Amino acid sequence: MQTRLSEVGNGNTARARLRVAAYRAQRASPESLSSRLSINRCRIEHPLDEPSEYFNRRADQAMSDQKKPSAKRFQFTGLSDRGRVRAKNEDSIEIDADHKLIVLADGMGGYQAGEVASRLAVKSVRHYVNQNIGDIKPQCKDPKTGLTAYSRLLSEAIHSANQRILKTATTRAEYKGMGTTIVSAIFFGNSLSIAHVGDSRAYRIREKRLERLTLDHSLHQELISRGVFTPEETAKLGNRNVVTRALGMDRDVKIDVVEDVVKPGDVYMLSSDGLHDLVGDEVIGRILTQWEASLNRAAQELIKAANAKGGRDNISVILARARDTQVQSRSTEDNWFKRIFRHFPSLNSAR
Repeated sequence: MQTRLSEVGNGNTARARLRVAAYRAQRASPESLSSRLSINRCRIEHPLDEPSEYFNRRADQAMSDQKKPSAKRFQFTGLSDRGRVRAKNEDSIEIDADHKLIVLADGMGGYQAGEVASRLAVKSVRHYVNQNIGDIKPQCKDPKTGLTAYSRLLSEAIHSANQRILKTATTRAEYKGMGTTIVSAIFFGNSLSIAHVGDSRAYRIREKRLERLTLDHSLHQELISRGVFTPEETAKLGNRNVVTRALGMDRDVKIDVVEDVVKPGDVYMLSSDGLHDLVGDEVIGRILTQWEASLNRAAQELIKAANAKGGRDNISVILARARDTQVQSRSTEDNWFKRIFRHFPSLNSAR
C-alpha cells in the first residue's frame, strides 16, 4: 500500500522538514542514478499528445518487420502475497509470455480502491500492448531520445491505464482518489524496455551481481537525489511509502523509461516496496544467485524473506530469465547440417 504526498500530516519537526523539502525536490529531475548506469533512460511526459511515428498501420508489413524471437527464449514467474499485516492484497501482477510482457502494480486508496486501481493498471497495460504491438515499427527510434518503438508502446500503454483509472475513480464514491504505482517491462530481440511510475522497482542480476535499474518516485528518493538528506537520515524520518508520482494522480502522468541490452543468463526482477523495503539488495542478490536454477523457488524465497522481516506490506515479485540462446542456435545449426548430409551422401563421405 502506498501513501500520496498530499496525505502526509505535519507531525514533528523532522517530518515537517521532510515534507517541505519534498515539494522542492519534486520540481527537479534527479539524474544521479542514470549517470551511473550504462543504459538508455528518458522521461516521457505526454506520450499521447501528438500522433505517434512509431507505429505502422499495415499489419502485413508489421509482421515482416518484427522478426521477434520465440517466447521460449525467456522464462517468467511471479508471486504476490498479502504479507502478515495487511487485511487485503492491493498489489497486482500480470505476465504475458506470448508478448514477453511483465507488469506489476502497487495500489493505494481506502476500501478496495487500491486493489481496483492496481488491477486496472496491469490489465489495461496488457490489453493496450496486445492491441497495438502488431502495428509497431521496430526499426524506428525517437530522434530526440533515441528510445525504441517498444519503449513508446509501453509508455503509451501506461498513459492509457492512467486515463482508465481516473475515469473509473469517478464512477463510485469509494474509488475517489485511488491510485497505483506501476513498473512494466517488455523484451524484444536482445533488448528490454522498462517503464515505471512510483516506487515499484526493476532490478537485473548479471554474473551474480545485482543492479537496480529504476529510480524511485518517492519522497525519500527525491530528498536523497537533491542532497537534502543522506540515505541514513531519511531512514530515520519514516514515511517510506510516500510517493511523489503515481497513476491516478494527474492526467498527464510523467513516465520514466529505461532500455537495457539483454544477455543470456540475465535475470530481471520487478518488485513492490513490500519486498525491497524489507529485504536488502545484498540478500535479494544472494537469493537470486542461490536459486538461479529455479525461478519459482527464488520467488518463493524472496516472499519468505520479506515475511520473515515482518511482512508489514503486500509483497509482489516477477522474475524473468533470458535463456542461453547460443546452445539453441548451435543445436539448430547441427540439425541444418544433418539435413544437408542426408540429401547429399557424397558430402557426408567426404567428411
